[in-house]
Amino acid sequence: MPYMYIIVHSCLLIMTIDAHIKSDRLNEESQSDVISDDLIKSETIDDIRNMIMSKCNDALITSSDIKIDAKHLMIANTIEEYIDNHYTDPNLSIDVIAACVNKSANYTRSIFKQNKGISISDYITKKRFDEVCRLLIETNLTAQAISQKIGMSSGSYFYTAFKKYTGYTPEQFRKKNIKREL
Repeated sequence: MPYMYIIVHSCLLIMTIDAHIKSDRLNEESQSDVISDDLIKSETIDDIRNMIMSKCNDALITSSDIKIDAKHLMIANTIEEYIDNHYTDPNLSIDVIAACVNKSANYTRSIFKQNKGISISDYITKKRFDEVCRLLIETNLTAQAISQKIGMSSGSYFYTAFKKYTGYTPEQFRKKNIKREL
């Protein structure tokens, strides 16, 4: 095969690999010029082969990174969905959640935080207290009844945590927000 055919086909192959790994290039035309210049400067077929192998290696690494990211996001979404469906369970814990996704507790914590930007315990707390706030505004249930309904049976902890979360006691929160709705 003539040398120029090897250069042209190699250039096309490398550009296809680059397109596959979605390289962030400002100008595709200038990128193809760089590739063809590099290929023309290659002195041997082995140099060209090494350049192609390097691009293939880059494509494999990028592809595996994308698969890992997608897998982690899927696990984080499963965790989030599990919490959304079970946040009222007083026995909800990292161990229960980790068992649900068949991962270790530390791995589960790490994946969720990395993909959702919030810790599992903070997400559970937010989910629970968002529901408490809704119930305080929309129902006449007592704060104690609401705390049990959302899975927080310890009354003193509930009041302390609610005040820390909202800045108000449950009664103050209800009065403040009921006035707004009138």
